[in-house]
Amino acid sequence: MRNFILCTAGALYGVPKGINTCAIGSLGMYPFEDNKKEFFEKLSETISMSLGKEFYIETPFMGMHKHEVIKRYGKFIPLELSLTCINPVNGEPCGKCIKCKEREEALSLL
Repeated sequence: MRNFILCTAGALYGVPKGINTCAIGSLGMYPFEDNKKEFFEKLSETISMSLGKEFYIETPFMGMHKHEVIKRYGKFIPLELSLTCINPVNGEPCGKCIKCKEREEALSLL
């Protein structure tokens, strides 16, 4: 459901500004139903139908693991400004949730 909400929010924000594409950083390592290629294709069709214009969802990291994404693209983005935490405290990562653990593991593999 999370990816549904994120992509729909992206469409609602972007389309009025003339943006017809949403890129989401979903990885292929998660077994959730809303993290499959078919889900994003169907969601793109549904959003397009509801808006009456084409809307695209791109998943450039699908099939990759988090450490592969960081290794390939980390030098181009300020990782210290990124936040993957589910339960941030005052804008800082909690260090305990599954997303914090995944990030820690990915960084340790570099």
